[in-house]
Amino acid sequence: MFTVSQEPIAPKEVLALLRTVPEWFGRPESNREYIKATQNLPCWVARINQQVVGVAAIQKHSVDSWEIHLMVVERGFHRMGIGRALIKEIEEQAQMSKVSLSQADIALVDNVWFRLVSRVMVRFCGLGCCVSWCLV
Repeated sequence: MFTVSQEPIAPKEVLALLRTVPEWFGRPESNREYIKATQNLPCWVARINQQVVGVAAIQKHSVDSWEIHLMVVERGFHRMGIGRALIKEIEEQAQMSKVSLSQADIALVDNVWFRLVSRVMVRFCGLGCCVSWCLV
């Protein structure tokens, strides 16, 4: 079983996660930016027995506008509900914070990821939030 909590994450842990999915995170210069961002943005971290297996970082553009800046789950732990749990925690925090605009840039590498984010965005709309997202 895994746990998800909002907490800081070490740069080496982020790099280890990114390296497990090079087809999504294969550009070293972009990865350096993602790692740097996780040191300054609120992060939700998924762990199994203290091992980091996923992270999501949120960029708060304003009090009511958030962006999912980064989300990655270690390849060996895909299809276990970890990504869904990260999104759920962010969604709950957004609802408590009365966020009205949420967005995510999505790399259409995996149809499963597209379907997951689409469902999350529909749920945000159901909470009365205005949703903006784009495909990259």
